[in-house]
Amino acid sequence: PGPAGGGAGAAGGDGRVTFCHLNVFSLLAVGDTGSRLDHLYNYVCRDNSFDVVALTETKLSDQIDDNEINIDGYQIFRLDRNRHGGGVAIYCRN
Repeated sequence: PGPAGGGAGAAGGDGRVTFCHLNVFSLLAVGDTGSRLDHLYNYVCRDNSFDVVALTETKLSDQIDDNEINIDGYQIFRLDRNRHGGGVAIYCRN
């Protein structure tokens, strides 16, 4: 499934808040086309500029510091995986 969004562009004078949900299946994974974190940055910041980005299946642990997954201009809230779960994170524009 692709991303789900609530509009295109940043919240403006019309009061809209834009959002996106992505199942990233390991935020720190690296493949032939680069890292998922880099792809996320490009999609969220460069291509769309969402206000809120919700991620599932991040597969992060408490060994990963917020600074390692920081996206400039966003605050991150996260609940890391346990041995049974995949983890979630929400990036909110500052």
